[in-house]
Amino acid sequence: MYSNLLGEFIGTAVLCAFGNTVVANLVLKDTKGNGAGWVHVNWGWSFGLMIAIFAAWATGSGEADLNPAVTLFKTLNGVYTVPLSLIHISEPTRRTPISYAVFCLKKK
Repeated sequence: MYSNLLGEFIGTAVLCAFGNTVVANLVLKDTKGNGAGWVHVNWGWSFGLMIAIFAAWATGSGEADLNPAVTLFKTLNGVYTVPLSLIHISEPTRRTPISYAVFCLKKK
């Protein structure tokens, strides 16, 4: 169980690092990718997701459900049942109200 948690944590950290770097490269003024457009962001995030899944697999998380798209793909291939996939897909949605509450509290 702990290797699965470690793998999910490492994978999520890698995904956030790649994603935030891509967006920062796009919007910060004196970078080479400034104003590159939506294709730049899509390629960066998809590459970041691929590297994050590989990092999660390498650190012990065989499932590596870092993104609902991964869960949907596994459901379509018969790895998961539909009820289990709905649980995995709803996980990020359940954290959204908590994140928004923290954001609102920090704003004050």
